[in-house]
Amino acid sequence: MPESGPITSRIRPQILALPALLAGLAVAGCSDSSSNGGGTTGLPASTTYVGLYASTSGLTGPLTITFATAVKAPPVMHNDIAGANSAPNNATGTVGVNGTDVPISGSLDGTALNMTGAGGLDLVGTLSSGVIKGTWTDAGGDAGNFTAASSSDASPAANYCGAFSGVMVADQSTEAGTFSAVIAGSEVHGVIVGSGGTAEDFEGTAVPGSTAGTGTFKIKQTVGQGTLTVNDGTYDNSTTQGHYTTSAGTTTVSNGTFSGNKGCPVL
Repeated sequence: MPESGPITSRIRPQILALPALLAGLAVAGCSDSSSNGGGTTGLPASTTYVGLYASTSGLTGPLTITFATAVKAPPVMHNDIAGANSAPNNATGTVGVNGTDVPISGSLDGTALNMTGAGGLDLVGTLSSGVIKGTWTDAGGDAGNFTAASSSDASPAANYCGAFSGVMVADQSTEAGTFSAVIAGSEVHGVIVGSGGTAEDFEGTAVPGSTAGTGTFKIKQTVGQGTLTVNDGTYDNSTTQGHYTTSAGTTTVSNGTFSGNKGCPVL
């Protein structure tokens, strides 16, 4: 990411995080989520998408994308082209780096998003069910994942960026990394960066509370050899937090806590 000073929300590795989980994810890739805490039902079409990015070096920050016309949400989560726009849809946006909004621009062609920005920033993603997920790189060699969700007055999306820390059950050694999520309606999507700086996506289900901008969420993401489970995630108009466990089969590998700040501000 282009930068002019200290990095936004950077946690250098020391990222010993979630070794069993991310080892499995690295083998299987991001395209197969055998369990996601209930799945997704699809968000409404919108011209505005709110999200976040996370890098393999520990960088996190906010992402916004605005389309020329409202983006339709295909009904199926993976590898779906039904409901896509029939012509390229121009897109502009910003990536927040060190408190500065870096402009990005590009287009959505069908379900394929391509955007570029200063510093060789290149984002490539896929739209499905009102959520865009993808990867990014820059000229400085940094890279990672991003996710953004449809946001409207009726169903606003909120982004949170933060960190996790925990303990390996086997030897009581510590682990740490970044945890970032966007919550919209009954869905939660995000990126976790763990062992060796591997960035991987997750998704789950959210239950909005009686007060606007508050609620709870659960995650059960199983890919390859690892499972990330969150049963008590909470969010409000300032923060998100909760506890996590990772497991390999029926064996608990690690457990700990996570927290994040709304809007993905500079820490």
